[in-house]
Amino acid sequence: MLAPALSFDHSEKLFARAQEIVAGGTTQGKAPNTLLAGEYPIYAARGQGATLWDVDGNRFLDWILAYGIIVLGYCDPEVDAAAIREIREGFAFPLTRPVQNELAELLVKVIPCAEMVHFFKTGSDTTTAAVRVARIVTGRDKIVRWGYNGWHDWCCTRDAGIPR
Repeated sequence: MLAPALSFDHSEKLFARAQEIVAGGTTQGKAPNTLLAGEYPIYAARGQGATLWDVDGNRFLDWILAYGIIVLGYCDPEVDAAAIREIREGFAFPLTRPVQNELAELLVKVIPCAEMVHFFKTGSDTTTAAVRVARIVTGRDKIVRWGYNGWHDWCCTRDAGIPR
């Protein structure tokens, strides 16, 4: 039995508008027009667990769960409640919250080789630090990577304004 044909009409209209106001039409790693036209969702409407619905009402199993950052699935009640609780207290302060110490203690306790931890505010800072630490420890310059790793000089192509 074949799956029903999918429609991306609403998504394609949104993308046409985005191309006029968003550089490249999307914030994703690849513009949808470089994928299979009419065969790939562009805009999400909502998610629950590992299921994602696009703006056209198509339902998908999200194998990559937001490129790996949603490891417990979308709209996990326990995670959502904790995040909302923190948001109501205020977040992204220039000062450290005590919960950082609680998380650090838990991580040191459950990760056998961890003596200390360091937190970053962005994935960009985190991946760049991991590359630097790897280079320091190994004495090597080359990095093997897979997927989207941001706009850092170390992971962009040379023709993208990156000096040798």
